[in-house]
Amino acid sequence: MKTLVVTVISFFIPLLSAPVFSKGGSNSLTPLTDTREAVSGNIDPEWAPAGDNIRTRWAEKIDPHNPLPEYPRPQMIREKWMNLNGQWNYGITDASASDFEPEGKILVPFAVESSLSGVGKRISKDDALWYERTFTLPEAWREDRILLHFGAVDWQAEVEASYYIPETQTALTMTYLINNEGAVRITQKMKAGPSVEIPPMFRFGVRFRMPSDYDTVEYYGRGPVENYADRNSGTPVGLYRQSVSEQSYPYIRPQETGTRTDLRWIEILDWSCSGLKVFSDVPFSASALEYSMESLDDGVAKDQRHSPEVPKSDFTEVCVDKVQMGLGCVNSWGALPLPEYMVKYGDYEFSFIIAPSVHAYSFHGLDF
Repeated sequence: MKTLVVTVISFFIPLLSAPVFSKGGSNSLTPLTDTREAVSGNIDPEWAPAGDNIRTRWAEKIDPHNPLPEYPRPQMIREKWMNLNGQWNYGITDASASDFEPEGKILVPFAVESSLSGVGKRISKDDALWYERTFTLPEAWREDRILLHFGAVDWQAEVEASYYIPETQTALTMTYLINNEGAVRITQKMKAGPSVEIPPMFRFGVRFRMPSDYDTVEYYGRGPVENYADRNSGTPVGLYRQSVSEQSYPYIRPQETGTRTDLRWIEILDWSCSGLKVFSDVPFSASALEYSMESLDDGVAKDQRHSPEVPKSDFTEVCVDKVQMGLGCVNSWGALPLPEYMVKYGDYEFSFIIAPSVHAYSFHGLDF
């Protein structure tokens, strides 16, 4: 089950519209579910317009249970979608506040000063306006990639995705804090099941993909060759710049490859030196490969393949990890890593930032 909690911090006048789209290839346009049903848990039956400010003759036609239900962007048609316009929790605090207590309901997407917002209050430059909404994604979207779209956020948005894995009684929370400079702080938190015996994990981190044009990496960490927790004492910490094609090693049999450890930061760049920069408060490991993780591992069968037979991807696959299992092999090939290099099943938390990286531009002093 996947649940999302969305918190938006906005200064001045927000015009927020947040449909959730599931990736699809059809040109048809069908709402996943009736919006009344989708937002029923967020409805305040006592909601009413606040005065007549910024009110037009069409205001009487607005349904507070299902405002502006039409698809917002016909040029971005998706097969499945959910419109999140409706009643959200809101709060107004001092601009320096780090959290808020809901004061009531605001009708999105209407500006807080307007009658149809149900609030009708002015926001000054010294105030922060908070929005919050919780919703559960449909089971049919479980394997899909989800695009959460905001029509306008002028300061900061936080999205929290909660997952529960019943087979292992594991709870996983992913929190994305996005600021108005395009940077995202990602916090990944796993709570292990109380009495379940689970084998060690291979890694704890995230994976994402970038277009193959981003074919250069620059990093401050251990290099210049691949290195792992139990195989990095001979790789000095330094500043390295390499191509993505140089990250992997062509083992006779394709396998895990390309990791760099003890990273302070890593950039994945295109020809213009623009791209993404990943950094954290603690050293981490990462890889950027021209192969997908799946293509390097052919499963239980272990066919007699060779590295030149692995097809290159049309993207750059990036893994960012708090911890990764060591290689082992202390008795040649086959032995598991020593206990201190195993990733035992348990509670883990990892926080890092992904920020736009532009040539000759500094990201020091990001505001989070």
